[in-house]
Amino acid sequence: MQDRIASLDLIRGVAVLAILLVNIYAIALPHQAYDTPVWLMGVVNEVDIWVYGLQQLFVNGRFVTLFSVLFGAGLALQTQRMQQDGRDARKLTVRRLRWLLVFGLLHGVFIWFGDILTIYALVGLIMYRWANKPAAWLFKRAFIVYALGCMAMALLMWATMAMDLPQSEDPWDAVQLSRAGLVEQAQLWTGPYAEQVALQAVFFLVSLAGAAFTFAWMVAGMMFCGMGLYHSGFFQRGLSVSRMLVLFAAGLALAVADLWVKQEAGWVASYSALNPLPFIAAAFMATVYAALMVRWAAIGGWLAQALQSAGQIAFTLYIGQSVAMVLLFRWLVPGLWGQLS
Repeated sequence: MQDRIASLDLIRGVAVLAILLVNIYAIALPHQAYDTPVWLMGVVNEVDIWVYGLQQLFVNGRFVTLFSVLFGAGLALQTQRMQQDGRDARKLTVRRLRWLLVFGLLHGVFIWFGDILTIYALVGLIMYRWANKPAAWLFKRAFIVYALGCMAMALLMWATMAMDLPQSEDPWDAVQLSRAGLVEQAQLWTGPYAEQVALQAVFFLVSLAGAAFTFAWMVAGMMFCGMGLYHSGFFQRGLSVSRMLVLFAAGLALAVADLWVKQEAGWVASYSALNPLPFIAAAFMATVYAALMVRWAAIGGWLAQALQSAGQIAFTLYIGQSVAMVLLFRWLVPGLWGQLS
């Protein structure tokens, strides 16, 4: 077996564990809570707003971006090694991605609608053919494709705001939930499993359709970036301190600007969901996080080794987190669903 790249395992381990900090909102609370801290009508909790703000500045989008980068790097690494071993890289890669697609679809419909594996598999089936292009070629495509995704998201946001739609009273479409709407959602999400599956299938398919015009392009851009970073030697050398500081400052400035606009907009969920600013900030800051972990992997230590081990079973941990959280909030202690801040 060829040696693993320690930094890739470490970054993957941190990302798969940290992503639960974001996903748990959409598992344990109504979907509105994922995009706004004031999702329950008449309830404004200052602590929730502060926690939401910190999450938006340092967590949200950073680790799913890292996953996209790692997926691209993994495609480059695997195809390169398969070619070196004389194996059919195209055939094996397509087979693996098709199996990932199967698991993603099963996960999204039967466990939790927030699945990311399906998008990775579908985008990967397009992207793998460029996995071993030169780094400069890949970085150029990364910028173009990511920018297209951001522009599409911005256009959708402006169109939504321009329509100035009235507040819906439907508990599934409303920006803010009433107490009655919360009860209705809780009854469905903690009710018969067949009803949960039907509801999840709708949410999952709608999110996939939307992603085709926005988020999937960003994922593709970050996969291009990950391939380029792999070929440039980033996962062995990282970045200089000065470059990390510049990227972090740029990302933090964009995140602060986004948070300020969200506050001025009254934490409107539709704005939050379609705004491209946090995704641009996430791209900058995720790169810094990755560079820091490259340095950490070189230093080593028991915690780094433990996280590298987690990274080696990232797929199992990702699915396991969904299963554990769904079991906890929908079956073992259903009274907690929608009740935690």
